Amino acid sequence: MNNAAEPGLKIATVAERTGVGVHTLRAWERRYGIPRPSRSSGHQRLYSDEDVRRVLRVVALANEGVAPAQAAARVLSESFEAAPGPGRDEVDALFESLAMLDERAAIGAWNWLVDRHDVNTLIEQCIVPALRRIGAGWASGDVSIDQEHFATAFLSSRLSGLARQASPPAHPLVVLACPAGETHELPLQMAGVLIRYRGVNTVLLGANTPSAAVAHAVEQTDAVAAAIPAFSPETAREALKAARAVGKARPGTTIILGGPGFATAGTLPPGASIATTLTDTADRVRQAAWGQ
Repeated sequence: MNNAAEPGLKIATVAERTGVGVHTLRAWERRYGIPRPSRSSGHQRLYSDEDVRRVLRVVALANEGVAPAQAAARVLSESFEAAPGPGRDEVDALFESLAMLDERAAIGAWNWLVDRHDVNTLIEQCIVPALRRIGAGWASGDVSIDQEHFATAFLSSRLSGLARQASPPAHPLVVLACPAGETHELPLQMAGVLIRYRGVNTVLLGANTPSAAVAHAVEQTDAVAAAIPAFSPETAREALKAARAVGKARPGTTIILGGPGFATAGTLPPGASIATTLTDTADRVRQAAWGQ
């Protein structure tokens, strides 16, 4: 995903300009999301001046002693802050293709967004608004069960693909889990993508996870953090149970809660805090993992 308007550099040119070998560039792309080439009609990687700038920034940070994963996460965060927002028509195209159950159109709309926006913009300003429209349509009766299920399945598969592309190092690691009774997994997947593009690995447990299972996963993986969302007061109570179980199993673990279920949250367990957005969740995880 790249913000430059006219990408067109071959990887050998990027290697020459940055001093980073071709094999290393490909490894960084796979593991850290830097650089992020577009594809020509013949599926050849094409890079931009912005890709070159990002690689040089990673090199500069590495020369200062910053680990490559941390350096890439920092550079991506800098890019997120400067990224332009998508146009309304782009989000409309994604929503309308999902509502029409048109997979080919949905793929086209998705690829258009992915090619033009960084991952933070893609999620916060494209996917989240589309999901809100689907949710509002569901509540009003304008969106049917089949439309909602199609949209969920399509976006879930695409988010899984983005998560795999990031390939952060094995550690540090965060456990992502919906508490018992919570079935809204897409926001957790979106947070996971943002976290992985910040250089932190994830273990996704998914929907309806008992408290003991969340705590066991954190303990078994030696996770630095656990992210637990809730979308109703009932599941928020279950999320708090899970947070307490995590704190008991592995004291000192950072616990990040979030979602509308915590609108009236009471006293939080030690080590727990409430994130306000998906980006806030990812940034809190990065702070727990890297101290920045």
